[in-house]
Amino acid sequence: MEIANLELFLGQMLGGVLMMGGNSGQIIYLSSRSAFGRIAILENAVELALVPGPHRKVIEKLVSRAKAILQKRHDLIHGMWLQRKATGEVLTAKLPYVAGTEVPISEQYLTDMIRDIRNLIDEIKAQTTLLFEAADRLESRVKRATPTPPAADKTL
Repeated sequence: MEIANLELFLGQMLGGVLMMGGNSGQIIYLSSRSAFGRIAILENAVELALVPGPHRKVIEKLVSRAKAILQKRHDLIHGMWLQRKATGEVLTAKLPYVAGTEVPISEQYLTDMIRDIRNLIDEIKAQTTLLFEAADRLESRVKRATPTPPAADKTL
């Protein structure tokens, strides 16, 4: 559930970066079936739409943290799960499996991960609000020439 919430708010952030509204941002963000494809869309949009500077750095750092969390989730979901018969301890290992690479997964680890996701969501919400509030001020936006439509008699 926390990952789904994170993904929704990353979509909202994409809408703020592209000045198109949160719902539109979510639709575009969630159109890719790959979590890492979605992150790449957001990374590229930030690079395209925001000028280098402190606000862009904050956004880039948030996206980087989200990417790390999604990688942890990916490793857990797609890794190998084990349980020690003697103690009941739960372990995971990346695939392909190599004996001795198992890592214990404690309840505290999962609790900490949920807390980190929730904290990141709160920071993303705050930065997304700033993006929407600053939509009419272009100092943080890359200035681009107005695109012209292609001539009707020419093919692209």
